[in-house]
Amino acid sequence: MSTIGIWIIIQLMISKMAGESFNQPEFSSLPTWSPNATTFASGYTTGYVIYSIFITTDNTVYVSLFGFWRVRIWLEGSIVPFRDISTSPRYPYSVFVTSNNDIYVNTGNSPYSVDKWTLNVTNSISSMFVDDACVSLFVDIEDNLYCSLYNLHKVIKYSINGSANPATTIAGTGNAGLSSDMLDGPQGIFVDRNLSLYVADCNNNRIQLFYFRQSNGITINISVLKKKAMKTSYRATL
Repeated sequence: MSTIGIWIIIQLMISKMAGESFNQPEFSSLPTWSPNATTFASGYTTGYVIYSIFITTDNTVYVSLFGFWRVRIWLEGSIVPFRDISTSPRYPYSVFVTSNNDIYVNTGNSPYSVDKWTLNVTNSISSMFVDDACVSLFVDIEDNLYCSLYNLHKVIKYSINGSANPATTIAGTGNAGLSSDMLDGPQGIFVDRNLSLYVADCNNNRIQLFYFRQSNGITINISVLKKKAMKTSYRATL
C-alpha cells in the first residue's frame, strides 16, 4: 500500500475532531469511486511534480506545485484557480492549512524552512527552520507544528504560539532502524486530539503510533485500520 493510502486510512479511522481544518470523508462499508469524476486540474495547470495536496473542510484544495514554485488554490466546484502563492526561488514540498486559514509550506531545497502565509497576505514569515525537507506537515490542536524528516529518519515538533523553545525530536532517533524507537524514511503524519502521533514509516512498511511523550512506538495493524475506516457512513463529497 502506498504511503498516501496509509495516510488516508489513518485519517478515516480516527473520529472527527471539532475545529480541525482538514477534510475527513466518511465511507460506507462498500465504497466505490464515481465513474463520472470531474478533472479540475491537469498537467498544464499543475506541472508534473506534485508533492502535497491538502483539502479543507469546505473542500478548498491546496496543491504544492514543485516545478512552478508555488502553491495553487482551488475553491470547491471551480476549475479556475482561486489564488497562487509564490515560493520562488524555492520549491514547495509539503503544505498544511489550519482552521483559521494560516497556510504552512515547507520548501524542498536549501535553506529549508517552514513558512506561514495568511490567506490574503502575499509575503510569508518563517515559522521554523529545519535541517532537511519536511515530507509531511501537521498542526495539532495546541498549535504545535510537526515535520517528518524522511532523510533524517525522525519527526520533530515546534510550538508556533510564540514559544522561544527550539524544535524537539518526538519520534525516531535520527538513524534508520526497525526497533520501536526508530524510523526509516517517515512520510505521512497525523496527530489526534490526545496528541498521539501516527507515522507512516515508509521503508519499514508500517504505521507507528507514538502516544503523547512516549519515545517508543506501537506498530498498528493495517487490516484493523481498514476495517475501522469502512465502518463509518459516507458523508463528504469532493
